[in-house]
Amino acid sequence: MQQFSFNDYGAYLEQDFRHRWLRPALLREKLEKYRRFPGLQWEVLGRSEEGRPIESIRFGEGAIKVLVWTQMHGNEPTATMALIDLLNFLTHEDEYDPYRRALQQHFTILFIPMLNPDGAERFSRRNALNIDPNRDALRWQSAEMQIFRKEFDRFQPHWAFNLHDQRNFFSAGNTGRTATISFLAASENEERELTAVRRKSMQLIAGMWRGTQHLIPGHFGRYTDEFYPAALGEFFHIQKVPCVLIESGAYPDDPHRDMARKLNFCLILQALELIQSEGYTRENLQHYFDIPENGKNLFDLIIRNCRLVNGVKTIRADLGFMYQETVQENELVRKLILTDIGDLSYRHGIAEQEGGAVAGELQLDKPAHFHMKVSGKEVQFENGYRNEKHQSL
Repeated sequence: MQQFSFNDYGAYLEQDFRHRWLRPALLREKLEKYRRFPGLQWEVLGRSEEGRPIESIRFGEGAIKVLVWTQMHGNEPTATMALIDLLNFLTHEDEYDPYRRALQQHFTILFIPMLNPDGAERFSRRNALNIDPNRDALRWQSAEMQIFRKEFDRFQPHWAFNLHDQRNFFSAGNTGRTATISFLAASENEERELTAVRRKSMQLIAGMWRGTQHLIPGHFGRYTDEFYPAALGEFFHIQKVPCVLIESGAYPDDPHRDMARKLNFCLILQALELIQSEGYTRENLQHYFDIPENGKNLFDLIIRNCRLVNGVKTIRADLGFMYQETVQENELVRKLILTDIGDLSYRHGIAEQEGGAVAGELQLDKPAHFHMKVSGKEVQFENGYRNEKHQSL
């Protein structure tokens, strides 16, 4: 089986499909493009708590069965967009046709895009019952997870890929670099044993990381492996099915997480190549632990060395901000929230700038609302938005 060249990803990027708030109607509209392709099989597996369809897309006729799902948290759309890019690739006709035929012959891949459509409609992690679907893999109370469990039992996958988004503050180790992609091979028990199924997941992750880390060196992380008995990754390993968790994170100057989207596309193809060739079995387990453990080391923005006046006293302090995304009047709103004031010399900002004199009251955990003068410019923060203008001389 030939290898996919990551340099060719741009040919399969769906340029018109780029959303931070990816709602069910937008996904359905895009999926229409692929419904006539004879190599894909479609099925409505069931309906969400509010009656929205949960659909699967099957590709291939091979013996190795792979289950891939996205957006079980409705406000985590990056991997769903990457899945659309994968569908675009799988339905193309070009020099990769032998590669596609090999995938079709070796694998049966079941994609479930948007497992939690009610949460996606609300831009919410949780479903319509306010249940986190990723903590419902013991009781199976929600309609979405009942559908998922039924399909798991019917499909009986050999491998699973659990695709999520993560928050911007995660860093790749104790550095100032964003964890644009994070991995986890979940624990199978409280003792966090390196069981046979966990080892397979770890070896596959190690191979995926080693094959793609050159694309964004230093921007990969690894989650700690505390045991969460009601989480899906743990469920798969208890069921003896290796499961790879991929979390999409931030990258500098990349508000739509386009870099993580590209990496999801490349990582899935890399994983399939490693599974088909059994190359993962030759991976040193230590390579998994060589991936730096995620830190919580980042702000979206740090303004350093600000002059703050408090009565007759003037101090210097750093200001740390995080973006908050919320739905307001049927639109996704992204605002800067002031989350810390003080000495942030031990922390890093995805973006940083030097400060100046701050005027106005600073309110923590509120949308930034103050103004400051910096090097001949007036910087105005109003209700979480920032604009700058040059002062007249």
